[in-house]
Amino acid sequence: MPEELLYLAMIESGFNPEAHSAAEARGIWQLVPDTARRWGLTIDETVDERTDAAKATDAALSYLSYLHNRFGSWYLAAAAYNTGENRVARIMTEVTGKESGTDEDYFRIWDQLPGETRDFVPVMIAAIRIARDPSRYDF
Repeated sequence: MPEELLYLAMIESGFNPEAHSAAEARGIWQLVPDTARRWGLTIDETVDERTDAAKATDAALSYLSYLHNRFGSWYLAAAAYNTGENRVARIMTEVTGKESGTDEDYFRIWDQLPGETRDFVPVMIAAIRIARDPSRYDF
Protein backbone atom coordinates (compact mmCIF):
# COMPACT_ATOMS: atom_id res chain seq x y z
CA MET A 1 0.00 0.00 0.00
CA PRO A 2 1.48 3.37 -0.94
CA GLU A 3 2.51 5.39 2.10
CA GLU A 4 1.26 8.46 0.25
CA LEU A 5 -2.28 7.43 1.23
CA LEU A 6 -1.48 9.26 4.45
CA TYR A 7 -2.29 12.43 2.52
CA LEU A 8 -5.84 11.24 2.12
CA ALA A 9 -6.27 11.80 5.87
CA MET A 10 -4.71 15.24 5.56
CA ILE A 11 -7.22 16.16 2.86
CA GLU A 12 -10.14 14.65 4.75
CA SER A 13 -9.51 16.19 8.16
CA GLY A 14 -6.25 18.11 8.37
CA PHE A 15 -5.22 15.28 10.74
CA ASN A 16 -7.74 16.54 13.31
CA PRO A 17 -9.07 13.51 15.27
CA GLU A 18 -12.13 15.51 16.32
CA ALA A 19 -13.06 16.58 12.78
CA HIS A 20 -16.64 15.82 11.81
CA SER A 21 -18.86 16.38 8.81
CA ALA A 22 -22.53 16.93 8.06
CA ALA A 23 -22.61 13.33 6.78
CA GLU A 24 -21.67 12.13 10.30
CA ALA A 25 -18.11 11.28 9.26
CA ARG A 26 -15.61 11.70 12.06
CA GLY A 27 -11.92 11.49 12.89
CA ILE A 28 -8.77 11.92 10.84
CA TRP A 29 -10.03 9.49 8.19
CA GLN A 30 -13.59 10.89 8.18
CA LEU A 31 -15.26 7.50 8.40
CA VAL A 32 -19.06 7.42 8.46
CA PRO A 33 -20.56 5.21 11.17
CA ASP A 34 -21.55 2.28 8.93
CA THR A 35 -18.13 2.09 7.28
CA ALA A 36 -16.35 2.42 10.63
CA ARG A 37 -18.36 -0.42 12.13
CA ARG A 38 -17.91 -2.53 9.00
CA TRP A 39 -14.13 -2.26 9.46
CA GLY A 40 -14.17 -3.09 13.16
CA LEU A 41 -14.49 0.20 15.00
CA THR A 42 -16.77 0.59 18.01
CA ILE A 43 -19.22 3.47 18.02
CA ASP A 44 -21.72 3.75 20.85
CA GLU A 45 -22.91 6.18 23.52
CA THR A 46 -19.56 6.12 25.35
CA VAL A 47 -16.95 5.26 22.71
CA ASP A 48 -16.23 6.44 19.19
CA GLU A 49 -13.10 4.75 17.94
CA ARG A 50 -13.07 6.91 14.82
CA THR A 51 -11.29 9.49 16.99
CA ASP A 52 -8.59 6.97 17.99
CA ALA A 53 -5.90 7.68 15.41
CA ALA A 54 -4.31 4.20 15.53
CA LYS A 55 -7.55 2.22 15.38
CA ALA A 56 -9.10 4.50 12.78
CA THR A 57 -5.95 4.29 10.64
CA ASP A 58 -6.04 0.50 10.75
CA ALA A 59 -9.70 0.52 9.73
CA ALA A 60 -9.19 3.10 6.97
CA LEU A 61 -6.19 1.28 5.51
CA SER A 62 -8.08 -2.02 5.54
CA TYR A 63 -10.95 -0.32 3.76
CA LEU A 64 -8.65 1.32 1.22
CA SER A 65 -6.93 -2.01 0.58
CA TYR A 66 -10.32 -3.60 -0.02
CA LEU A 67 -11.28 -0.76 -2.39
CA HIS A 68 -8.01 -1.11 -4.29
CA ASN A 69 -8.58 -4.85 -4.68
CA ARG A 70 -12.14 -4.22 -5.87
CA PHE A 71 -11.35 -1.41 -8.31
CA GLY A 72 -7.75 -2.17 -9.31
CA SER A 73 -6.56 1.43 -8.95
CA TRP A 74 -5.59 3.73 -6.10
CA TYR A 75 -7.31 6.67 -7.83
CA LEU A 76 -10.55 4.70 -8.13
CA ALA A 77 -10.13 3.48 -4.54
CA ALA A 78 -9.74 7.08 -3.33
CA ALA A 79 -12.79 8.17 -5.33
CA ALA A 80 -14.81 5.30 -3.84
CA TYR A 81 -13.56 6.20 -0.36
CA ASN A 82 -14.85 9.72 -0.90
CA THR A 83 -18.18 9.16 -2.63
CA GLY A 84 -19.04 5.53 -1.90
CA GLU A 85 -17.97 2.28 -3.44
CA ASN A 86 -21.37 1.44 -4.93
CA ARG A 87 -21.51 4.75 -6.79
CA VAL A 88 -18.05 4.23 -8.28
CA ALA A 89 -18.92 0.62 -9.17
CA ARG A 90 -22.10 1.76 -10.95
CA ILE A 91 -20.33 4.54 -12.85
CA MET A 92 -17.41 2.31 -13.80
CA THR A 93 -19.80 -0.34 -15.10
CA GLU A 94 -21.78 2.22 -17.09
CA VAL A 95 -18.70 3.86 -18.61
CA THR A 96 -16.21 1.00 -18.97
CA GLY A 97 -18.35 -2.12 -18.77
CA LYS A 98 -16.63 -3.38 -15.59
CA GLU A 99 -15.94 -2.32 -12.02
CA SER A 100 -12.19 -2.81 -12.02
CA GLY A 101 -9.90 -0.51 -13.95
CA THR A 102 -6.79 1.63 -13.93
CA ASP A 103 -5.83 5.10 -12.74
CA GLU A 104 -6.63 6.30 -16.27
CA ASP A 105 -10.20 5.06 -15.82
CA TYR A 106 -10.64 7.54 -13.00
CA PHE A 107 -10.30 10.28 -15.61
CA ARG A 108 -12.69 8.43 -17.92
CA ILE A 109 -15.42 8.54 -15.24
CA TRP A 110 -14.42 11.92 -13.82
CA ASP A 111 -17.33 13.86 -15.29
CA GLN A 112 -19.84 11.37 -13.85
CA LEU A 113 -18.61 11.85 -10.28
CA PRO A 114 -19.94 14.43 -7.79
CA GLY A 115 -17.96 17.68 -7.79
CA GLU A 116 -16.34 17.03 -4.40
CA THR A 117 -15.02 13.69 -5.63
CA ARG A 118 -13.83 15.17 -8.93
CA ASP A 119 -11.63 17.49 -6.87
CA PHE A 120 -10.64 14.89 -4.27
CA VAL A 121 -8.22 12.78 -6.32
CA PRO A 122 -6.43 15.74 -7.97
CA VAL A 123 -6.03 17.38 -4.54
CA MET A 124 -4.58 14.11 -3.22
CA ILE A 125 -2.18 13.94 -6.18
CA ALA A 126 -1.14 17.55 -5.59
CA ALA A 127 -0.55 16.95 -1.86
CA ILE A 128 1.63 13.94 -2.67
CA ARG A 129 3.68 15.86 -5.25
CA ILE A 130 4.18 18.81 -2.92
CA ALA A 131 5.21 16.52 -0.06
CA ARG A 132 7.75 14.72 -2.25
CA ASP A 133 9.41 17.95 -3.43
CA PRO A 134 8.17 20.97 -1.46
CA SER A 135 10.84 23.38 -2.68
CA ARG A 136 9.79 22.81 -6.29
CA TYR A 137 6.40 24.27 -5.35
CA ASP A 138 7.79 27.06 -3.13
CA PHE A 139 6.85 25.36 0.13
